[in-house]
Amino acid sequence: MQRRRTQDQCRCVMSTCIELSVGGYSCLCPANRRGVRCDHVIESGDCDSLRCSNGATCWCVEGRSSCRCECPAGFTGASCETPLDPCRTRPCLAGGTCYPMMSPPGSYVCACAAGYTGSRCEASVNECESNPCSGAQSRCIDLENSFACVCPSGFTGRECWLGINGTFNTNSG
Repeated sequence: MQRRRTQDQCRCVMSTCIELSVGGYSCLCPANRRGVRCDHVIESGDCDSLRCSNGATCWCVEGRSSCRCECPAGFTGASCETPLDPCRTRPCLAGGTCYPMMSPPGSYVCACAAGYTGSRCEASVNECESNPCSGAQSRCIDLENSFACVCPSGFTGRECWLGINGTFNTNSG
């Protein structure tokens, strides 16, 4: 449930204050204001010389002569002219390699190391899901980028196919 509070309670500047159901408040800024309390005024006249690029928004603090560009995701710099390297924070896990993408700006793709999957290489591949061990009584143990089979009595080999007496295990797991 949201309730309106008075400007004095919220300290919002020239904006609407909404009390949040989880506690606290939020200021709903009009189009020409920014900031948590809507205390930053966007004055287009002062922004003419700044030339914000890549879809950035120029805003100025009310009563001050300095303006700045508010960069969209994926850009940085005084005029938002420099694309950010999305791989700078090393988002790929488990030894994955990060490759920046051209579009959308700031996006990347991870090439996962063997044995890992997921958009950030966050999940270990379970090599036992394909039931590599032969025989209904064999048991698969998932290892990092590998598996091991615990063979039933009388069978051996990586996947329990070979019988100790020279026969082959043809029972599916």
